[in-house]
Amino acid sequence: MLITWVYLNEHACVLLLLQAANYLDVKPLLDLLTTHVAHLIVEARTPEGIRKRFNIKNDLTPEDLKKVCAVYDYFVVIQSFLRCLV
Repeated sequence: MLITWVYLNEHACVLLLLQAANYLDVKPLLDLLTTHVAHLIVEARTPEGIRKRFNIKNDLTPEDLKKVCAVYDYFVVIQSFLRCLV
């Protein structure tokens, strides 16, 4: 199986394979790799964990973070309201 050949902690290799599978339209490989990446994201659980796992720098300023939280809170309130209507 291909996924055992690729050392799974090397995210750059997995992402390059993902791009190649997408470009070449290899649906089974694309499904396998996207499932693997989704599993890695779910395992990380938090935004900080995802940043750590994929070595992503947090470039949000405190002001940007407040804006994101405000928008998220707004959508949570709307979603709760809509659930009450059903």
